[in-house]
Amino acid sequence: MEFENKWIEEAVKKVLGIQPENELTAEDLALIKYVKIGTSSHFVNGFEIQLSTQTPPEPFSDTDGGDEWIDCLRGKDVVKFLDQEDKRRLLHPSMFCFGNEDYRDAMSDEAQSAWNEYKTNIVPGNDFMTVIQLSQSGGMEATDKRFELLMNELYKDVRNFTGVQVLRIYELMIPDYSFFQNMKQLKALELVSVSFASYEGYECLKDLQQFACWMD
Repeated sequence: MEFENKWIEEAVKKVLGIQPENELTAEDLALIKYVKIGTSSHFVNGFEIQLSTQTPPEPFSDTDGGDEWIDCLRGKDVVKFLDQEDKRRLLHPSMFCFGNEDYRDAMSDEAQSAWNEYKTNIVPGNDFMTVIQLSQSGGMEATDKRFELLMNELYKDVRNFTGVQVLRIYELMIPDYSFFQNMKQLKALELVSVSFASYEGYECLKDLQQFACWMD
């Protein structure tokens, strides 16, 4: 299997221990259980990815961050939210319109310990050098165009992770919810400032154990 973005392919091979010259297979990608991908919090016009082949803890909680996982939808509240948001077409999903009393607190000493142990297995990747080189050769206009392109097309590489159990997406555009249908192992999904062109196929999210979505 091929990735459209070389920096993602490099991160995948690194976490799987595959030599750069060797090709990736669908079976290889199915081994990846955790994916965090989207705009970078470290540099302008950049994107980053985090990967792990280790099974994420249940319930999942990234205790390093804000309230995305401390307060998230769980179980029946996922279904309730999706049914409610169906009327609004779910193009810009956000829990801000859902009552706080319906959140389930995922913070605990056990969650903190589980996350601290889990994150040691996460392998990062980014397009930092690509952005720098493009900025130097093509200027900011070319860099901005590439950024916009990746925001709208990065999902094409994300959909290769069919074995993912925890998927976290930041500031990308996705065609519709059928994007998630081949991720049969998906248990926890985080969408931060993620937009959809269509709400078709949203029903596939009703089996999630955890769902966190925010429009920053």
